[in-house]
Amino acid sequence: MLSKDNETSLTMLSMELSEFSVIEEDCYVLDEIEEVDDEAEEHDGEIGASDMKMLKGEASHAKQSTSMLLAALEADMSEAQDLINKLKNGTATATDKSRVLDLKKKISKSRSATEAGKVREDKLKTTIRAEEESRREAFRKIKIRQIKGMVNSVKKAESVDLAFIVDATSSMGPHIEAVKKNIIAIVTQVKGSNRSLSLRLAFVAYRDLCDTNRFEVLDFVKDAGRFQTFVGGIRASGGGDTPEDMAGGIQHANALSWRQATRVAFIVADCPCHGREFHSLGDDHPNGTPGIDIKKELRALIGNCGEGTMSVQFGRITAFCDSMIARFVQDGIHLNVVDFSNELKVKTSVTSSVRKSIFKTMSLASGGTKAVSFDEGPKRKSRKAALKPYSIEPRLPKSDEWTPVASVKVYQNKRIKSINDLQAPLSFGMLSYFDGKTKTDETKESKMFLRRAKAPFAEGGCRLAYHAELARKEKSLGAPKTKVVLKCFKHHGFGVNDRIQYLRQMEVSNIARFLAKEYNNSPFRPAHCARIQVLMSCVVEEEDDANEKDGNRRFCAEEVLPSDGDMDFTKFSNNTGYWDTDNMDETLLRFTKFTHEATNSYLMVTDLQGVKKNGKFYLTDPVILCRDIMRFGNTNLGETFMIECMGSTEHFMKENGW
Repeated sequence: MLSKDNETSLTMLSMELSEFSVIEEDCYVLDEIEEVDDEAEEHDGEIGASDMKMLKGEASHAKQSTSMLLAALEADMSEAQDLINKLKNGTATATDKSRVLDLKKKISKSRSATEAGKVREDKLKTTIRAEEESRREAFRKIKIRQIKGMVNSVKKAESVDLAFIVDATSSMGPHIEAVKKNIIAIVTQVKGSNRSLSLRLAFVAYRDLCDTNRFEVLDFVKDAGRFQTFVGGIRASGGGDTPEDMAGGIQHANALSWRQATRVAFIVADCPCHGREFHSLGDDHPNGTPGIDIKKELRALIGNCGEGTMSVQFGRITAFCDSMIARFVQDGIHLNVVDFSNELKVKTSVTSSVRKSIFKTMSLASGGTKAVSFDEGPKRKSRKAALKPYSIEPRLPKSDEWTPVASVKVYQNKRIKSINDLQAPLSFGMLSYFDGKTKTDETKESKMFLRRAKAPFAEGGCRLAYHAELARKEKSLGAPKTKVVLKCFKHHGFGVNDRIQYLRQMEVSNIARFLAKEYNNSPFRPAHCARIQVLMSCVVEEEDDANEKDGNRRFCAEEVLPSDGDMDFTKFSNNTGYWDTDNMDETLLRFTKFTHEATNSYLMVTDLQGVKKNGKFYLTDPVILCRDIMRFGNTNLGETFMIECMGSTEHFMKENGW
């Protein structure tokens, strides 16, 4: 029989143990919280980056301390349970009974310590989560501002001044009529792909020095109907010798009220300017139009870009102007020559030129969307990014132009099983493999060997590309199968080259790769449309942190694009709705639309670029637009531009009968 005191002790100890099990089940284990210090460019919270790291260190220490307490309590609980059983069956010794009382006191103290640890962890959890949420909200506001800024950039770029400088002498009647007849169709087509289009039109008709109505000018107007009426009133007449007063026409074009960000000028002529240096034709003014230097006027026109861009096109009708254009090139004056030989080509050439000019202005205005985010808030002035020093070396590196071999960790996304997996961030892990015939934990390796060219061979808006070799064994470096392309950000600074930034880039590529496979095997791709392959991507990180400061420790590694393809490397589209109409392909449009529809409008793959070989597209560096603006980095411009991209994609499909 247990004594009353022992029975009381046993009851209390049992209660302690029972309550202890509840504590163990409810004890908070600190979650892994994603690092977002580098995401908030402006943050008004009370905690700086160093304080956050200190807090997370304290939380980690609190977690470890609590774990140690729990482990000790588990041992005491096991011992106490054995003693309780002895007390119940009467086999307990005096020492056992004394030990029960000691355990009771010890468990009570440990319980208090565990509860205190839990309170500490909960407090740290609340502080960290609140701070992280504040940072996420700050980043969300920044992303919204960024998207609004890009909307304004697009609207600015889609504000277009389009002027025609046209030879109006006797032979030009059909070409003047072509401009008048096609202008409404041109406006409609451009507006279909650029929905914020604000277009002003101007017309300068020039003839020859001997003509009484030497110039007829309409300054910029928004009303396309008024423009049509004016052009319809131009009568092709006059002209003396073969050359015409093109210099005077360009001078009048320079005097127009150019105002909008995107400026396009079309010089349309079937005969050259005056001046024997430009041709071998009979010329009443062999020294050029008196008092006007056409080269000076052309340079003034080309340079009249304001805060945007100016594109000067030459509508070629006959070969008479070829020597003139060649002479301009010799003097450093480059005009984009387009075909104006028939009515259909007028519409195609003007529409394409305006679209390209809009994209050019947009690229200038945005300065290239940053692929990464970094802090510039009042407490994070040290995070300002700087451009890395580099020079492009396009050829393959020589033997002494490689960096020393480095041991690297390789991170990969886990396999995507279905489109539903794309609704949440992809999980990732470190690549591991068995280095030997016998597969045991001792033979499992998680590192590879890497060497890269010292100088990048190419650059994009945000990143540099390097030739490199990656292998499991150092002695294998140099073999053809080890060749890869490494890509890193062009800037360095606190947070810019953090691992998370490269993991985001990898996730984008691998989601696009998965969707390309789905597209290839779907009814959405007709049999006549080419297949698409997005290059596989992984993240490599040097184990030695010597290159951390200069931003060259981490890279995205990709397969090498096929060489000797059917076309040169081409940027087919971007993430604001632009498509290169000179290299448009049905399968690329269909793929972009497929990604939008297959994910139920959650995301879409844009910014397609790469090469085509043997009837197959190989794409690299795509961008994902997503309804969740917190995913996929700064190039994700959200639903606003998903709508823009979808609108232009469907427009071009309809325009081309696809």
